[in-house]
Amino acid sequence: MNNQRLLYIDYVKGIAILLLLLSHTIPGYGMIKTWIFAFHMLIFFIVCGILIQLKYSNKGIFNTTNYLKKRYNNIFKPYLFFGLLLFLFYNCINIYYQGGMVYSHLINLLTLQGIDSLWFLPVYFFSEFIFLLLNNKIKLDIRINGIIVLIIFLFFQFGREDIPPFLGQMERMLIGYVFIYVGYICARFKIIDNVNMMWAIILLFCASLSACLNEFSSMFTMNNPFFFFINAIGISIAIMAVCHNCEKRGDALRINFLSFWGANSIMVLCTNNILIETIRLLDYKITGNMLLNMGLLGGFLFFFLLIPIMWFVVFFMEKKMGFLFGR
Repeated sequence: MNNQRLLYIDYVKGIAILLLLLSHTIPGYGMIKTWIFAFHMLIFFIVCGILIQLKYSNKGIFNTTNYLKKRYNNIFKPYLFFGLLLFLFYNCINIYYQGGMVYSHLINLLTLQGIDSLWFLPVYFFSEFIFLLLNNKIKLDIRINGIIVLIIFLFFQFGREDIPPFLGQMERMLIGYVFIYVGYICARFKIIDNVNMMWAIILLFCASLSACLNEFSSMFTMNNPFFFFINAIGISIAIMAVCHNCEKRGDALRINFLSFWGANSIMVLCTNNILIETIRLLDYKITGNMLLNMGLLGGFLFFFLLIPIMWFVVFFMEKKMGFLFGR
């Protein structure tokens, strides 16, 4: 796996995790949030598929024990630690305002539904693990895998009905599997490498417009499954191609700050909710919800206020708490 690909992938992850923060600071469900939710978490699964293809295409070695140890350290340790922290945080607030504890967050954590953004970590793990088992352990033919992906798509397009919340994570694992396969195909056939800057920008514009016209959709709520998958794939490939072209053209230094956020995206994912809720509480107590009352402008001010705080927290954890993330 060469450094060039890793660099542009870090840029992509940096964009996605910053958009996660922005989506959590702006209120309502307007056009900006509709665009962000169309792809910002799905792109991580495409990155996963690319990395799987790059790592295992030549060696073809998948050691299940080593993989599980690694993922316990860099996914489930932070999941449990920050999940318990969020559970205590929310209950402290609940005790202060309502005089009692609520255990629903703890149940969600232990049943791998997650609390807030932490839902993503179990979904990512199981989607990746199943894909690795089928492709690198069982050596499933890529065409058979394509049929599996097609069946999953048809399920969402024609057979999906409302399901109980505790089964929602399984549904999102299926979506994650589809996008890991997309990433795998992109890497195997060098699709992103062959999209020049002009076509990447055109694709980004068209897929973004389509996503906004499709109204709000995410891994939790699909307005139209067909357009959900097409738009997410289009926007993700376009953003990856733009980053890759910037690097090939020598423009990488202009976006190099993104590598910090990309390399530490899991730290941002695990800590953003508690930081955001703390700032919201301070805003409520000190200014009477000034940021919230300012609407979209307040959301952007919130975002730019959050960035340096998050940078400091991530920098501190990187130096002092790396063991929580398997570092």
